[in-house]
Amino acid sequence: MQTLYKLFRYRHFTLSSKILLIFILLISVPLGVQGVVTFLDFSKTIERRTADYAVQIVVQINTSLDKVFTEEKQQLSMLPLYNPEIVRLLKKYGNSEYANIHPTAQERSQIFHYLAGSSFFRPEIRGIHFITNNGDVFTNMDPYLIKPHYTGGKQAWFQEVIHANGAWLALPQHYPDYLIETKPKPYVSLARVIIEPGSMESLGIVKVDFRLDVFEQLAVNFKYDEIGSLLVLNGNKELFYQQNIDGLAIDVSELLKDSSFTAESGVSKTMIGGKTFLIVTHTSNQTGLKVVSLIPRHNLIKETLPLRRLSLWIGGVCLLAAVLMAFYFSNRISRPLTELRNKMKLVQQGDFEQSLPATSRDEIGQLARGFNRMSSEIERLMSEVYELGVKERDTEIAALLSQMNPHFMYNTLESINMKAIQLQQYDISDMVSALGSLLRYTIDTRSKLVPLHMELSFIESYVYIQQLRFGTRLHVVIDADPALGGGLFIPKLLLQPLVENAICHGIENQPEGGNVWISACGEGEQLLLTVRDDGPGLTAQALARLLDSLGETIQKPLSSAQEGRRNGVALRNLDQRIKLLYGQPYGLRIEMTHSKGACFTIVLPIGKEGDSIA
Repeated sequence: MQTLYKLFRYRHFTLSSKILLIFILLISVPLGVQGVVTFLDFSKTIERRTADYAVQIVVQINTSLDKVFTEEKQQLSMLPLYNPEIVRLLKKYGNSEYANIHPTAQERSQIFHYLAGSSFFRPEIRGIHFITNNGDVFTNMDPYLIKPHYTGGKQAWFQEVIHANGAWLALPQHYPDYLIETKPKPYVSLARVIIEPGSMESLGIVKVDFRLDVFEQLAVNFKYDEIGSLLVLNGNKELFYQQNIDGLAIDVSELLKDSSFTAESGVSKTMIGGKTFLIVTHTSNQTGLKVVSLIPRHNLIKETLPLRRLSLWIGGVCLLAAVLMAFYFSNRISRPLTELRNKMKLVQQGDFEQSLPATSRDEIGQLARGFNRMSSEIERLMSEVYELGVKERDTEIAALLSQMNPHFMYNTLESINMKAIQLQQYDISDMVSALGSLLRYTIDTRSKLVPLHMELSFIESYVYIQQLRFGTRLHVVIDADPALGGGLFIPKLLLQPLVENAICHGIENQPEGGNVWISACGEGEQLLLTVRDDGPGLTAQALARLLDSLGETIQKPLSSAQEGRRNGVALRNLDQRIKLLYGQPYGLRIEMTHSKGACFTIVLPIGKEGDSIA
């Protein structure tokens, strides 16, 4: 016992042994459980489907019986009520005055032809008979096959029909004693008392005799395995038809005593002769007939027996193959893992130049490649730490130089300004001073937002330089609403692209020059910055192209044609910049004046420096 315990101490197993044991357990246990569960489930499924199919067959047989009997009720037995001559003959020979007078051959022939036409092409019908109150029989059968006069004899069905008061009765198997046959055969029938609708007077009895072929024709297309033994009964368990009863090894009368036959419809199981049978029952609401199918249970699961044998063979072969493959793969998995363990020990000791062969693409290969990347990544990170330190020092030096370059430009411009003043070139001095203001404003990156008055001062410096270039051809008017106050902040460099666009495209090409109006005003919660000129304006095509450019999304790259139109790109970038800061309702609007020129309006929210966009 102690030796067995040592043998099965799992924690002392090697890795390959553990993998082999796990593989065998993971394969054999689920395979066995799945095989048993699958077979049981498949057996139940086959049994359930066969039962469902049997239910459908029984319902179909009963529905077909409903159709046959209902059609006979409606089409055959009601015929005399719609034929005045037949009604006259039935009343005549049902009257007590004609008790000793019988129908003539011509009268019998008249009804014979009428009934023969009704049962034509209906081989399952043995005969249709009208029996008057005096016992005279009118039929579609030859005279030598049936008695011409009948008063009920000793058979119980006659009195049952009389007492039914006009209701239809389905009569079980019986031997009609009014037939003249050398070898009597059993028939099932439909019968009722004929009631004249007007006077409610009884005219006699109509009776339709059916051969048992009517049942055989309905069940002939089904195999014994599908419907088993078949019985057709009424509510009193009286037998109408039976098929394949020999296999039950029990008398039908004893069989009908079973309580399972009392159910109207449904599926149940019972023991008959020591065997389990599935009983499928369906009762018709129209005829009251009950179709019962008795299927042996071994027939239901007969199809699963070959599957069980096949499953056992396949399971055994698969288990053997699984054990062999588990042994093979456990060795394949454990060898690289053992090698990886040895390499990891060397890495723990500080030797990072270790690597493993990674020829496979499975998890072991990925683990080996990950180990190789880890070793090389450590080396790379050590190098990057050194390089980052060098780059940080270079960045600090570049930042100092970037601060020195603007100061150099400012000092140079100031020297030029002083020289111009010494030479009394005051226009040049003013231009250099304006240029210096422009440079200070554009290079200063300390804040994204600037006061409105600073932006307007920047525009004044830019306009001054342009006026020195164009002279009296350029006239600019700047108008800011005093009600806006001094605490209003806007993004930097918003107006310069619009002013440049107005001068270059509205004024420059005009020999007589032109005017540019720059205004700032408030409208509710919005700030409107407008630049308008009286130049030639935009054509409809140019305006459409410009509006299309403004309508493009920020992510869409510019085409080569759009890159060539600098003014379109600048306006588009300006509109996108505003929308990124404030959202979709704000941006650049373009309008055409009634006379000439163009008008560009920037729409911004009125906010202070401390607002969220700051």
